[in-house]
Amino acid sequence: MFTTFKTQAEIDRLLEEQAKNHLHNWEKPPQPGYAEERLKKILALAKTVPHKTILDVGCGYGFYAKELSKLGHVTGIDVSKSIIDQARKNTPEATFYNYSLLKFPKKSSFDLIIAAEVLYFIKDKDKALKILQSLGNYLITSNFLFGFGALNLNGFAIEYKLRRKFKSLKRLFPIEVRTASVITLWEL
Repeated sequence: MFTTFKTQAEIDRLLEEQAKNHLHNWEKPPQPGYAEERLKKILALAKTVPHKTILDVGCGYGFYAKELSKLGHVTGIDVSKSIIDQARKNTPEATFYNYSLLKFPKKSSFDLIIAAEVLYFIKDKDKALKILQSLGNYLITSNFLFGFGALNLNGFAIEYKLRRKFKSLKRLFPIEVRTASVITLWEL
């Protein structure tokens, strides 16, 4: 059963509550095996495009940022202050901010943006995509751009609509990870 949230603030509060409940487990990815496999695919795609500066949207505890830091300077953002505090301890070589994508100040641009299973938590999809396009050149997503999974028809419909609206958005190539998840590189 899915809960429908009226505001982005409601979603952000739920994410913070979940983060506080899982702080004891910060050093392990939430889905062992799956998360490591997804990270390998993300790193492989990241190496195919310029990646001196990387924005990790919804960075969580810094699990991906730690490995991405070997490729370039990583800036991580997350709506959860608890998670950001832990990410700073876990991955001191990266820079972390307690921001949502929708409130992230446009101070710099990034060669590459990573959004691994996070964009579907954003209600205003058009605004999110405009912000992503203003922040960087390439985007790596897991699953559909704004859907829960490759088998989620609503996610597919949202992505199709957005790709028609934002003509400059180009899917460069997907890499399959297990049956219901796709890692995709986008040119913004």
